Amino acid sequence: VGIGTVSGMLAANPERLGLIYFDLHADLNTPGSVPDGALDWMGMSHLLDEPAGLPELRQIGPRTPLLTPEQVVVFGHSHARATPWEREVISRRGVRTVPVGDVANAPEETAEAALSLLPDVDRLVVHFDVDVIDFVDAPLSENTGRNEGLSLDQALRALRVFTAHPAFAALTVTELNPLHGEEDGATLARFMVGLAEALG
Repeated sequence: VGIGTVSGMLAANPERLGLIYFDLHADLNTPGSVPDGALDWMGMSHLLDEPAGLPELRQIGPRTPLLTPEQVVVFGHSHARATPWEREVISRRGVRTVPVGDVANAPEETAEAALSLLPDVDRLVVHFDVDVIDFVDAPLSENTGRNEGLSLDQALRALRVFTAHPAFAALTVTELNPLHGEEDGATLARFMVGLAEALG
């Protein structure tokens, strides 16, 4: 989803695109760096054209690499949840990360600071993986990380800063599993109301 969205945006305006990767994980793994081969935590590695990635995804768009590290900020990142491979790539490629603890302490301020790390952009894409939300507060994600991440309120407060940016152009929401929430749909409703407010 994220790779396709970025590719489409680049086809429209290839030079001045920025990506806020709002995710507990940097998704910098490659098929050879982890045993399960799940592509859903490899999106960023393909956006940045890590050589160990799949050519079918690395070369899917109008240019390769789709993005450079200067065009990306990983927001809400958990160093503890990163694989050793991801930590090496972050260091080697100079990928900017904003720790999840910093976001929890000051959602709006850290979101503004993250935007300031990007170059002057006229298209802003936001990738929002709900696994950044603490499963105890709002069980929405495929992953069931408890007592880690942000509250739903903290996440939405930061998200509203990004969606209010004049260059905001697209939002991807990933790994949402509504079956993990309340049976009456209350958890999903909380999320959807907050998401609609952020987009409105």
